[in-house]
Order: sequence, then structure tokens, then C-alpha cells
Amino acid sequence: MKNKSYYILILFIFIYSLYGDAISDDQFDFDITEVEILENGNLYKGLKRGTIKTNDGSVIDADTFEYDKTTNILHAKGNVKIEDTIKNYIIFADDVTYYRNDERVITSGNSKGFDMSGQIITANKFDYNK
Repeated sequence: MKNKSYYILILFIFIYSLYGDAISDDQFDFDITEVEILENGNLYKGLKRGTIKTNDGSVIDADTFEYDKTTNILHAKGNVKIEDTIKNYIIFADDVTYYRNDERVITSGNSKGFDMSGQIITANKFDYNK
């Protein structure tokens, strides 16, 4: 019986080491002045300026946020700034929709992108695949 329990424990540790981080990672870390949590915890609304950090090095500042946990989509509005600290770029826009599952960012209104080499892209809309 002890050997069987030992093997089950080893199997559990092995499976957790493969999938544990994916299960436990939070998609976003919110640092917002005022938050409303609706729909049984599946909808987050940041009502006053704040910052959201992702677990992959992106930092998003905006006046308001709306995050749908079920679809993993984040909408940010008002003086939005997205900074990718790993790929070294910054995007500014009036409105941003971030499709976290697809790693896709769509901006609208006064969109401007900078990279650390000095390149600047200006447009009304961006469709950026991370």
C-alpha cells in the first residue's frame, strides 16, 4: 500500500510540474483605484485610472478598463498606454482591445507605436499580433 501511495504522489508531482504554472497563473494583475466586480466574478470594471500588468511583461495604463474573465478579453479606454517590457515597444491609443488568448491587440483612435530602435508608426487603428 505504501508503494502505491508513493507512486501516486510522484505522478501528482510530475503532472503538477508540467501543468501547475498554467493552472495557477493569473492572466492580469490589477492596480486600479476603483473596481466593480460583476457577473459572479467574471466581469471586472476599472472605473478610475489604473494599471494592469500581465504575466508576460506587458503593462497597460488607461482611464477605464473592462475585463471579461470568461472570454479573456480586456477593453481599455482613455489615454491608453501599452508597454511591453520584454519586446521593448510602447503603444498609445484612445481605445484598446486585448484578446489575451490570441495575443492580439487592436487599437483605435490616435494610435502610435514606438520601438526602442526609434521607429514610430502612427495610424488611426492598429491590429498587432504579439
